[in-house]
Amino acid sequence: MKEVHGQLHQAEANLQALRDREKTLVSTVEHLTEAKATQEERASQLSTQLQSVEQRMQGLTQEKAEVESRLETLTQQCGQLREQKSTLEAQLTAAQQSLQAEKQHWQQELETQREAKQLLIDQKLEMTNQLEEQKNSMKKLEADHTAQQEASTQVQEQLRQDNAQLTNRLSTVEEAKKSLQKESDQEKARLELQLSALSENLGTLRSELEVNNNKKAEAEKAFTELQGEKAVLEATIENNQEERRALLQRCLTSENECEQLRNKCADLRRKLEDAQAAMQELGRENQSLQIKQTQAMNRKWADDETVNNCMSCNKGFSVTVRKHHCRHCGNIFCNECSAKTAKIPSSKKPVRVCDTCFEEVATR
Repeated sequence: MKEVHGQLHQAEANLQALRDREKTLVSTVEHLTEAKATQEERASQLSTQLQSVEQRMQGLTQEKAEVESRLETLTQQCGQLREQKSTLEAQLTAAQQSLQAEKQHWQQELETQREAKQLLIDQKLEMTNQLEEQKNSMKKLEADHTAQQEASTQVQEQLRQDNAQLTNRLSTVEEAKKSLQKESDQEKARLELQLSALSENLGTLRSELEVNNNKKAEAEKAFTELQGEKAVLEATIENNQEERRALLQRCLTSENECEQLRNKCADLRRKLEDAQAAMQELGRENQSLQIKQTQAMNRKWADDETVNNCMSCNKGFSVTVRKHHCRHCGNIFCNECSAKTAKIPSSKKPVRVCDTCFEEVATR
């Protein structure tokens, strides 16, 4: 009987130990469920952070659309400037027909060109301000991105620490219950999948940031191209102003030549009145002068619009290769073919003539 009582006491002690062990196992299971809930909350927080990042990317796409619209407006303004250039060329051709009447018109055109230049300067300032704003926005986005990266790294560290704690707890419970070990392994695999998904999302965010940087570089390149076009337009405006000055100089020279011709006519009339006694001797010279005058009248002044190449060497005219009229025959030549000067009957001073007219005048 004593042995039976001893066995009963031992069995009760074993039951009490088993009950205590069961309580410890239940407490560990409760701790594991609480850790699982906290991990799910952290996963939901990460999903909200990803949604905020997607919203910011949508804002970047909207800013890209605004930049493209601004570039379209700039191209339209360049087209308007080209149209203004064509109108200026038409006005130059009209100015060749009536130089005296177009002086006031040119002054008005100069004022409009200055206003257009001021508008271009204002547009350039606006573009620089817009680029600075875009750079500031890109810096803010980069700062946000770095903050998100730091947050993701902190979350990864916390998840790793939690995984380490879970593995330690599971190692203590493995001997007691194998089912709990299987569930913990499944939970660990799920967390690793979430970590891989988060890393993939971070990779996509980095790739999208690189795409935005490339788009920013393309916008800056387009801006430099617009600056080049602006410089070309300013050069054409300066060339037009130089051509206008040359035309005014030609007008002044033609007026001086007309005045000289009038003085010559007055002198010839006086000489004719004084030389009535020597009419027979001067008749021959008069005939020769009439022949020369008819030749000079038959020679027409070539039109700038109809001639595009040098009439001697057939060189094409451009901004650097200027047109020059021969004062003797009236044809148009380049600077090399009309670099010589000679005295002709219609001018007292040496004037620009072509090579053929120079040889013809030299043989007289």
